Amino acid sequence: MDNGNNAAGAVEDDQIVLTYNRVTEKFNVGGKFHSFELGLEMLSRAQRVIENKLRMEAALQAQAELAQRARDLQVAAELRKR
Repeated sequence: MDNGNNAAGAVEDDQIVLTYNRVTEKFNVGGKFHSFELGLEMLSRAQRVIENKLRMEAALQAQAELAQRARDLQVAAELRKR
């Protein structure tokens, strides 16, 4: 396990760091990667991961809304029976 000292023979991880300041609307890209193409591929993968996360969150929200709607309809039906 690497403790941050990068022992002889250890391979340092490629990383990309994205920073966005909402106030100034400035976007900064940094990090360490061994080629420009790898940096672009990392950004592309990050985009797919974020898009998937947003789709999953939207699906969970829609599922919760449908479940609530079903409960509301059930309550309304029970109230009409009375």
